[in-house]
Amino acid sequence: MVVLVALVAIPPVVALHVARAPWTLHGWAVRAGVIGLCALPATPMWLSLEPLGQLLSTTLGSMAALGVLCHALWLRSELAQFERNLTALADPDVSPATAVAVQRYLLVVWPVAQPVPSPFAAQVLAGARALAHAGFEDEAESLWRSLPERWLTVPQRIECAMGLAAAALQRGDLRASERAISSVVAACGKAGLMETVSLRATLFALLGRSDEALALVGEGDGERTLVEDRKTVLTVRAHALAARGDLEGARVALSAMRRELGDGSLDAFERPSGPASVMARGLRRGGDAAYR
Repeated sequence: MVVLVALVAIPPVVALHVARAPWTLHGWAVRAGVIGLCALPATPMWLSLEPLGQLLSTTLGSMAALGVLCHALWLRSELAQFERNLTALADPDVSPATAVAVQRYLLVVWPVAQPVPSPFAAQVLAGARALAHAGFEDEAESLWRSLPERWLTVPQRIECAMGLAAAALQRGDLRASERAISSVVAACGKAGLMETVSLRATLFALLGRSDEALALVGEGDGERTLVEDRKTVLTVRAHALAARGDLEGARVALSAMRRELGDGSLDAFERPSGPASVMARGLRRGGDAAYR
């Protein structure tokens, strides 16, 4: 009897495994009930029923099994579409509808609870990373904020904090960014200092803390820098030198950025706005002559 019950219950279990969908507590209860219905014809209770009762219970069990399979296939299809949308976010001409679709999928399957490490949290972080890289900072920030800390490993908590720090910096909320960066440093110590070096350099420059910013990126080419990204180095250098009053040094950094990375790179000075933003706008309008 046990073997028969197991054989009848296996198909819906396999179907749910194929779905590879996040599990919820409510979903566990529903699935357990469905599997019970599927296994009902193999139980002594079914044998004790009248023929009509046996027919009805068998029909219900079959319908339940079909429902489980359809649900599993739908979830699998949604997951496949989610993965395609994540890939599509790498396209420079991606539609905002793709970002909405990524968020919608995660909201539809959002679980009540998760183990640690959480497969679902990893999916959310992957979605947030892809959204942020594609320029959908607000959507990415909403995902980072929505993840409960209790679902996250230490590296995932650090990733969330850094994402929130970058998002706050992008919208000009420097204090919120500083708090998020501090939480990373507190969690990781020296490792946190290195992981957040680009964010800290940008934050210091925007706050007018020029000496601290330039200690991380150097005042000019040939000097030691702790930041690898060239665009960040030149952006920080221009803001920090402008805040210090060294307009010629800021102009050199801006001109180098325009020459090496193109006019579009100067958009970095629009959001967030800082000490060198006005100079960057002038450079785009009037060329280098605007600073001679």
